[in-house]
Amino acid sequence: MDAGPGEGQEHVDIPQYALNLAEIYRRLTPRARHVVWTTTTPCPNVTTSMGRTDAKVQAYNAAALTALQAAAAARGEHLVVDDLYAVVDGYCGANYKTCDLQRPANVHFEPKGCEFMAKHVVQTVLAVLHPKQP
Repeated sequence: MDAGPGEGQEHVDIPQYALNLAEIYRRLTPRARHVVWTTTTPCPNVTTSMGRTDAKVQAYNAAALTALQAAAAARGEHLVVDDLYAVVDGYCGANYKTCDLQRPANVHFEPKGCEFMAKHVVQTVLAVLHPKQP
């Protein structure tokens, strides 16, 4: 399967991506009881089918986190983060080339990886909905 037009290129530059997410956060928070931001998952440290790199994933995640934390702080709130990047990286290992959660040389996940991440997301959402009382 050939890459589509523009694949391997940025569709939205990093500063605009961060601004977009901050705007989404500002629009959601007045209407939602909870807003949880989930990081983008790692990219294997190989040439992927669409030319994506883990360095770009990290740059997008960092810019998004900074912008979202600022947006939350401006509202006097704490940003809730579901760090799927760290969870997958912790399972697969830093700078991994292959992992049984992810398709070979691809950013997409095998069914095992989808289940692995889904369990983590459920735990995060349940913790937000039912926080432990001290």
